Amino acid sequence: MAVVAQRSLISATPVERANYNHFVWDVAWYGIACAATSRFMQYYAMKMGADAMVLGLIVALPQLILMFATVLSPWWRNRYPETTMAIVWPALCQRFIFLLPAFTPFFPVSVRVPWLIFAVCLPSIGQGVGSTIFLMMMRETITPERLSPLFNRRILMFNLGMMGGALGFGFMLEHVVFPLNYSLMFLGAFVFGMFSLWHVVHVKRIEQSPRVTTTSTMRAVVVSRPIKEALRDKRLLSVLLTVIVMHLAQSFVSAPLPMHLANLGAKEGFLAVLGMAELAASGLITLVLQYWLKQWGAKNVMIASLLAMALAALLIANAPALWVTLVGSVIAGAAWTCGSIAALEFYTQRTDCTDVQATVLWHQLLFLSMFVGPMIGSMVVKVGISPFHAMLLGGALRLICAAVAFFGVAWLDRKASQESKAKYA
Repeated sequence: MAVVAQRSLISATPVERANYNHFVWDVAWYGIACAATSRFMQYYAMKMGADAMVLGLIVALPQLILMFATVLSPWWRNRYPETTMAIVWPALCQRFIFLLPAFTPFFPVSVRVPWLIFAVCLPSIGQGVGSTIFLMMMRETITPERLSPLFNRRILMFNLGMMGGALGFGFMLEHVVFPLNYSLMFLGAFVFGMFSLWHVVHVKRIEQSPRVTTTSTMRAVVVSRPIKEALRDKRLLSVLLTVIVMHLAQSFVSAPLPMHLANLGAKEGFLAVLGMAELAASGLITLVLQYWLKQWGAKNVMIASLLAMALAALLIANAPALWVTLVGSVIAGAAWTCGSIAALEFYTQRTDCTDVQATVLWHQLLFLSMFVGPMIGSMVVKVGISPFHAMLLGGALRLICAAVAFFGVAWLDRKASQESKAKYA
């Protein structure tokens, strides 16, 4: 992976090479910080008295806020002459998700769970505004031929950071008294998040990237086509369909999974090992993913990933012992990495970097799917279905999503081809 990255930067300008490195180190530090929230937040909430519905809200409610906050992205972007300037405050707000949970033990017992929900929801406003802007910034500061290698490199570094964070935080959680251990973990995560922010604010725009300006202010202005026009674009609809099924299938099991593992006897130490196994698989798969994308195409990689994710869910559900869940986690980590990168590659292939409406819609449906998935999963458990059967349902849902992606994209591509022929007939 390092060799591929170096080859892709041979002809890059010094500014683009610096941007590339900033993007890589940004996500490495952010990965360390994310280990605190993605690996241990739900178990922290359970120790604070959260039930299945609250666990679902902690995962899902921020996604709903993210979906609505993305609407503000064009307005916020137009407040600044450069995308690289517009990202600063949203990125800072986003990183407060690592700081706010640290103060939970200082509240009365009855307020702790509501505070945790607030702590994960407030930073979602900044993340929602910044997510669209950040993707626009990447496409303005890195040339198109280097975006795919950068996506792979970022996933690898993110997973390495997550592995280090999960191992370090897991060790601390096991050896420091509760709840001090969790407060220290979140404080440390915030520090790593600020290291990440330093790299984000040092990214610079490259001159050859497209820019739309007004003659009166010479400020870069985000333009957006009407939503009805965008939704008539069959190529864009195929992109939106794939992002929905990928994230709906992935997020459904986020509520029943920790409860299923807890029923099997998982503790923080095992969760750290489980996270490392999943992240190691995610990092290793990026070494061959670029070849698979070139050979099979982004759509086929996504479908294969959904099938592998279904296998992982079924394997974890039927695990007779904890160690068997490690195998399922390895498959899940590798499959989700392949699927998420393929979905992003599919998006960049079928949309233009100046199409802000496509970027906003893509993020809104991504966040909507990540809201609906956990809520359905938590409600399934809440009505009395066991976490074991909920995991089985998650595996079945992933199989259905694979079929929907395969036949849906094929149908939309046929419609787009027919419309193109009719247009030039």
